[in-house]
Amino acid sequence: MPPELVNSSLKNKLLQRSRAKQQVRDLLHNNGYIEADPSALRSSCCVDPFIQIFSTSEDDTTPNAKAYFLQSSPEIALKHLLCENPGPIYYLGPAWRQGEEGKQHRKEFTMLEWYRADSDQRPFCSLPHLVQALNDDWSDRPLAELAVETLTICHKIIGQPSLDIAQTPAYSLPKLLYHLSSIDIYTWAQEQIYQQIKAVLGMSAHDSLANHLSSDPLQKAEQMSCALSLYIDSVIEPWLSLKHPNSFALLCDFIGFYPRRADCALAQNDQLTNGVSIVKRFELYHGNIELANGYRELSCGIEMQHRQQEAYQIKGINSQKGDAMIDWQLIKKFKNESFPASCGVAVGFDRLLMQQLKQYKNGPVEINEVRVDY
Repeated sequence: MPPELVNSSLKNKLLQRSRAKQQVRDLLHNNGYIEADPSALRSSCCVDPFIQIFSTSEDDTTPNAKAYFLQSSPEIALKHLLCENPGPIYYLGPAWRQGEEGKQHRKEFTMLEWYRADSDQRPFCSLPHLVQALNDDWSDRPLAELAVETLTICHKIIGQPSLDIAQTPAYSLPKLLYHLSSIDIYTWAQEQIYQQIKAVLGMSAHDSLANHLSSDPLQKAEQMSCALSLYIDSVIEPWLSLKHPNSFALLCDFIGFYPRRADCALAQNDQLTNGVSIVKRFELYHGNIELANGYRELSCGIEMQHRQQEAYQIKGINSQKGDAMIDWQLIKKFKNESFPASCGVAVGFDRLLMQQLKQYKNGPVEINEVRVDY
């Protein structure tokens, strides 16, 4: 084709994605990871109270027709693989979630996830001092190494060669609550925490939050979860954007509220005496944009079953339909202690490319500028 007929805008967009994918694959391969290519259409899924799954089924004329799900994440499939001890693995490919459509989201998007068992040999880390600093705070060296790995890959894709990522700060969510709003998550009763969050949010919380917490334990935990989510959106993310407008920051020590286990996703957590749980999870931000979240993986089969069942109850799904969505084969492997102690992380690949493009463009970037959807 003559050069003058080439669609240069489309070509550049395709090149941007292709080069970034190759960079990611090279970085992960150099760190000992193997790419996995699991099925996107499965008869089970990871049930999450905040994610709407796409479902489909075989033709009605098919005997014993089954329901299938487009995966919102490769997490379940990759954990099946981890039970077979393949070494460090990753996935880079499509994922699907209902209701996520707009300038920043698509129902189909590109997900990057990787997992490593604690027993897997790790290559030399390029930022040992940052790993040590995180390990001093978290007392979990593999999780600290995973966070630094995530930071390194995201920085490589976005660019900013002058940015010293060795100085990336890590903020504990409980400590930020105290620093920004004098909220003591460790010793206060939940009603006191709830009322202080409402006071900080002011009128913005008037329509979203009830006057007082419910006496029903699950409803009370849901109210606390909603209040905390509003606080993060309204207070912490704007604060991160002002303090680190064009650089990275880690947010860690996330918070859940017993007996609502599902908010912890499939991460390990430590419960405090006031019904608050500290979740072993981090999120990586660039400005006020969340790029990645990683955590110390839950390995208890009974707890995994409880969380999955609670998640579909929160979504209003009856037990028959909900139990049919759960991957019982994986839970059995967990109960048999086949799943190794491990950590994993998920990165929004399209968001990475949006932040990359933002470095060269004045003004906001929309997802259609980095995706080719036909």
